Amino acid sequence: MDGVYVYNNVVYKNGNDGILVYDWGLTGRPNPPSPLPAARNIHVFNNTVYKNAQIRNWYGGIAIDHKFATSIFIRNNLTFGNPSNIRRYNVPTGTVIDNNIETSGLVKNADSGDFSLIAGSSALDTGSTNIPFSLNFDFNNTPRPFGSRLDVGAFEYVFIPAPVIVPTSGQGTTET
Repeated sequence: MDGVYVYNNVVYKNGNDGILVYDWGLTGRPNPPSPLPAARNIHVFNNTVYKNAQIRNWYGGIAIDHKFATSIFIRNNLTFGNPSNIRRYNVPTGTVIDNNIETSGLVKNADSGDFSLIAGSSALDTGSTNIPFSLNFDFNNTPRPFGSRLDVGAFEYVFIPAPVIVPTSGQGTTET
């Protein structure tokens, strides 16, 4: 398997893991169902992962357990409320795990499923631009980046200022 891209997803309240990079079926596992070639170039970018492992209190968020893979990149993900937000077990040399945020309180209302970023969130304009493809849209198909850089997670924050009402003499008000 070569060139796996997992991006702009909202993964929440699953019974088991959220996103799992796993090597089941490869040499070294008990009773593998079939031999599989090692995976390479796995990219997990700009996902929002919340409150997984509802049934089994295992990994929860994003888990890496794939010692045979090469070139795994876990970047710009917002993961919180999981037993383990980013679980590292059997991580191959050269795996890149960076620019992820593992903090709650950055979205509107996670428990009701609203993962939109809030004003002032530390996820705003802090995403890495070091990704191998153009990430031009978010989960809602909103163009990104809106600010100077990508936002972390599946949603791009868009600030729309309120209209400014300017009074003019003798002609009422004018909206601009």
